[in-house]
Amino acid sequence: DTKIEEVCVRELDRFGYVTSSNHKIIESGVKRVIHLIEDFSLVLVVGFLMKSVVAGIIMEIVYFPLRIYAGGYHASREAVCKILTYGSIVIGLGIISYVYIPKNLLHFSTVLGCLLIYMLAPVDNDKKRLGKLETEKFRKRSRLIVIAVFILYLILNVLCAQKCMKAITYDVVVISVGLIVQKRNKKEYAGLAFAGFQLAVNFLI
Repeated sequence: DTKIEEVCVRELDRFGYVTSSNHKIIESGVKRVIHLIEDFSLVLVVGFLMKSVVAGIIMEIVYFPLRIYAGGYHASREAVCKILTYGSIVIGLGIISYVYIPKNLLHFSTVLGCLLIYMLAPVDNDKKRLGKLETEKFRKRSRLIVIAVFILYLILNVLCAQKCMKAITYDVVVISVGLIVQKRNKKEYAGLAFAGFQLAVNFLI
C-alpha cells in the first residue's frame, strides 16, 4: 500500500493540495483512508462467506471511531499491526457467526467494556502522543462515542439482532483490552483489570 499512498499523495500534490506545511497530515490521512478501505474490503468478503455482512459492517463502523479516539495498544511494526488487525477481523466475524454467547454474558461484557473505555480513554502510544488539550478533546469524543455505541447496543437488543450485538460486544472488549495492555505498567489499572476479571468469573459461576 506504500506505492498506492505515494501515487495518491503525488496526485494531490499535482492538483495543489499538498504543501510543505501539510504534507505529513495529508500523507497520514491518505494512509488511514487506504487502511480503512482494506479493512472494509476484508470485512465484506469474510462477512459474505460467513453470512454476517451486516454484523461485520456494524463491527467495523463501531470499531473505527472508537479506536481513533480511545487509542490503546499499537504494534511497533506496521506488518505486525496489519496481522493483528486482519486477524482480529477474521476472529471477530468467526465468533459473531458461529459461537453461541448467552445474552447475560453479552450484556455483562458490553457494560464492562464500555465502562473501561469510558474511564481509561484516551491512551496514547509511541505512534501518537497526546498533549494536554488533545487528551481532553479525545476524552470527550471517546466518551460521546462509547455512549452512542451503548445506546445502539440497547436498540439492537430490543430488535433481537444478536449477531450485531455480538459485533459491538467484540469491539468494546477488544478496545478495552488494548487500553489495559497499553497501561499495563501502571499498578492501578492492572488492579482494575484484575478486579474486572474477578467480577466476570464470579458472574459466570
